[in-house]
Amino acid sequence: MPPRVAIAVVATALLCLRCDPSCRSDGDCAPTGRDTTPPTAVLRDVISGSRVEGEIALTAGADDDTGVTSVDFAVDGAVFGTTTKAPWSIAWDTLAADNGAHALTAIAHDASGNAGASPPVIVSVLNAHGASVSVHTALGFPGAALGTIDSVTAYLSVKPQYVLSYDGARRVPNWVSWELNAAWLGAVARQNDFRPDDTFPDEIPQAQLSDYAGSGWDRGHLCPSGDRTATIDDNRSTFYLTNMVPQADSANGGPWAQLESYLRHLAATGKELTVVAGGVFGGETKTIGAGAVAIPSATFKVVVVLDRPGQGIGDVTFQTRVISVVIPNEASVSRSADWRSFRVRPRDVEMATGLRLFADVPHEVREVLVDRVDVAP
Repeated sequence: MPPRVAIAVVATALLCLRCDPSCRSDGDCAPTGRDTTPPTAVLRDVISGSRVEGEIALTAGADDDTGVTSVDFAVDGAVFGTTTKAPWSIAWDTLAADNGAHALTAIAHDASGNAGASPPVIVSVLNAHGASVSVHTALGFPGAALGTIDSVTAYLSVKPQYVLSYDGARRVPNWVSWELNAAWLGAVARQNDFRPDDTFPDEIPQAQLSDYAGSGWDRGHLCPSGDRTATIDDNRSTFYLTNMVPQADSANGGPWAQLESYLRHLAATGKELTVVAGGVFGGETKTIGAGAVAIPSATFKVVVVLDRPGQGIGDVTFQTRVISVVIPNEASVSRSADWRSFRVRPRDVEMATGLRLFADVPHEVREVLVDRVDVAP
């Protein structure tokens, strides 16, 4: 046999030993005997469609002919933990995830470098952060706030009648949040006892009556007196100056008051409302009084309307009505202006204020609701 032919025969024989006949090149071929079968994995003790909260245990079943060396656990494709021995279990703190739907998977690895993922299990995280603090923040905190004296610009005050975050530098609330349903409505007369907030520590500066006196601006309620008429104490609580912003009289007594009345009508008919209100500060901020109380350029109000009292984050759906308005804080606003003409998207409020509205609502629902403008009559 000629030498060149002999070499070709040997090379062909060696190729047949090293490669599968279907391989098109050496790079496609795996060495004979190498394990290429991925391990199998499955998540146990967690059911698709279930609601979870707090810290939960995740356990995987994993199997491989040559032995499983480790199992990764992932949320929405991102690995958050690994275990290297059986039983393949790990704790998942759901507080690290937004409320809403998430896909859980387990990925098993073997000594040959193969990996196999379990079928995804879809769960709904539903941690009631806000509701654990107060019924008035049942849908979540609109913004960060702490009840400590070093939190001067976001001081948290949790009252029986409402919850607020107070900015001691501006001497106005960042936001006030409250529940409104028929149980809060009664026959108590308006108390009119405007005063500084005696529940606040001295270290948090706040507005004084003298700041408003002769200023030409109303002491504009955020949580209205009319929303708290079941008891005298409830009504008196709304007259703390920490629940107020300097407000143009025509806006306060016009579309703002109209909206307040409309919301009480909804509550009286059996609805459950969660309301958040505050000021918008744009451009150069003007002030009143020796305390330099900041005048917002506009006021906002965002209202989530549920069907009946007691409902919460788990009852908010893609069809839930959300009313959101921004009303200029100007004397040019007509007292007869219809509040409906000031409706905006909740996201517009978020962009103007930096807040995150109804933050505990499942994210896939929240993202739809914040981009919708209410059009109901």
